[in-house]
Amino acid sequence: MRFTQAYSGSATCSPTRFSLYTGRYPGRTKGGLAEPIADKSVGLDPNHPTIASLLHDAGYTTALIGKWHCGYLPDYSPTRSGWDEFFGNFGGALEYYSKLGLSGEYDLYEGDAEYKDLRYYTRILTERASEYVRRGHSGKAWLLNLNFTTPHWPWIAEGDEEESARLTARIRAGEKGVLNHREGGSLATYRQMVQDLDASVGTVLAALRESGEEHNTLVVFSSDKGGERWSYQ
Repeated sequence: MRFTQAYSGSATCSPTRFSLYTGRYPGRTKGGLAEPIADKSVGLDPNHPTIASLLHDAGYTTALIGKWHCGYLPDYSPTRSGWDEFFGNFGGALEYYSKLGLSGEYDLYEGDAEYKDLRYYTRILTERASEYVRRGHSGKAWLLNLNFTTPHWPWIAEGDEEESARLTARIRAGEKGVLNHREGGSLATYRQMVQDLDASVGTVLAALRESGEEHNTLVVFSSDKGGERWSYQ
């Protein structure tokens, strides 16, 4: 099915995610109009129903892989809002190799614990998602929110390790706003990142076919400015 008339709950990142996860206008939830979420006291209330918590209660196993951006530890996390598993980043953006976030913090987690992997982020997420859909889940239905960050800035394509190292060094030196990448990036790099995103989605869909569940799974493609992707069985 192709829906040609639709709208996002917001024009910006965190509120859009609040809307996707709760099914409500983001302004109706505390924190839903914060953009970007940077204050660690603001986030998606763990007691508020979400698509994950409701499907979990209906017997689904649930996972969120990729960008969260609905609040920070210790009070906010996908695992506090209905997802059984989380692997990804809490903040709004990160450098694709070093995994350094907007404030210079390391921002790749498995559950609530830091996870070290300095490979290209899109590749890591694609591998994790493919493994998840192949897993079998003991015959249970499942929900996967797969939230790629690409092609969100900084514009770093796979193999662009020299630019990655340059940005990482500036972040570690304490420079602010580095990930905005206002002095870097190009249409060629952006095109490469979008093509990589398309190929990565294709890889996950191929894993779904291999699992034997392709015809029993609903796949929905949606987007905030960072590129939200999710599917559920």
